[in-house]
Amino acid sequence: MLQSSTETWHIMVPDGTQNDRADRVLLPLLPHSMTRSQFQRLFEMKKVLCRGEAIPARYKLGSGEKVEIQKDAPTPSPLTPGGDPLPVLYEDSDVAVLNKPQGLAVHSASSNPNAPTVVQALLAQLDELSGIGGELRPGIVHRLDKDTSGALLVTKNDRAHQIIAEQFSLRTIEKKYFALCYGTLKDDALSVDTMLGRSFKDRKKMASLKSGGRQAISHFKVVENYLQNGRSLVSLVEVEILTGRTHQIRVHAAENHISVVGDPLYGVPTSRHTKWLQLPKPIRDAIVALPGQMLHARVLTFIRPSDRSRVEAIAPPSVAFSHMLALLRETLDVQCRSKAPF
Repeated sequence: MLQSSTETWHIMVPDGTQNDRADRVLLPLLPHSMTRSQFQRLFEMKKVLCRGEAIPARYKLGSGEKVEIQKDAPTPSPLTPGGDPLPVLYEDSDVAVLNKPQGLAVHSASSNPNAPTVVQALLAQLDELSGIGGELRPGIVHRLDKDTSGALLVTKNDRAHQIIAEQFSLRTIEKKYFALCYGTLKDDALSVDTMLGRSFKDRKKMASLKSGGRQAISHFKVVENYLQNGRSLVSLVEVEILTGRTHQIRVHAAENHISVVGDPLYGVPTSRHTKWLQLPKPIRDAIVALPGQMLHARVLTFIRPSDRSRVEAIAPPSVAFSHMLALLRETLDVQCRSKAPF
């Protein structure tokens, strides 16, 4: 038996339930979609009550017990809709895939709360967005770094959000990036599997750690080399990631001596950076003028929540990426390793 009001939900534990954990019993019975982590927060905030007293998530419930769940009513988003419309790569009633431009953050940051974001553009562009991400991140189920361009998947309702989030969790969503990197790989391909976490040396950076962190898996493959006097100075690299950790590709590339061109955090050239010093001046000048790292989320493949069919969204590269690629091909010798997508 289930009743709900705007701020308080009353749930009667189904017959047959015998001393099972409250979080496990109650989550499927909630009147509105909620992630497990969101529900856990309600327990932590003492918003889940039985017999008038707050209970922990591990509390054992039995048949016929009555539970009261107190949830704050939804509040209007404090964000102001606006900004230029984002190019749509795919859209249906549940999801949309957008081509995020370089230089646009997905959501606001405390360091620059007034900067335009993808979220603000979405509020102006789409009629519906899922609310699971909270009032500051409606529709957001994953993210791209501010200066990374390409395919970004957003959800329009909470059911779709949960389905897509599960696909990310199970690693069934395929994510393929392309990067321009200094130098090249010795064997044209490299698989990297590390534990990624906050760097102990510089808290602004992420790093592969010997202990702690979260698993990060990236597969690199060289597509084209750009050479001078037989030496590869820059390469176009395809990167497929099985996980989506913060700065994952940029860290793995830098740690394997092929840092991403234009990366202001992990790829800044130094006086000992021989590949940088050997680049023709027009290319060095163009790199200095770049708005950020030359990293583009090219392909995103997922299962549609509505009918379980497979969708592949392909994002054209940014203007900066296209111009840099053209300059490299015009100025340096090109060695093809596999067919380039653009």
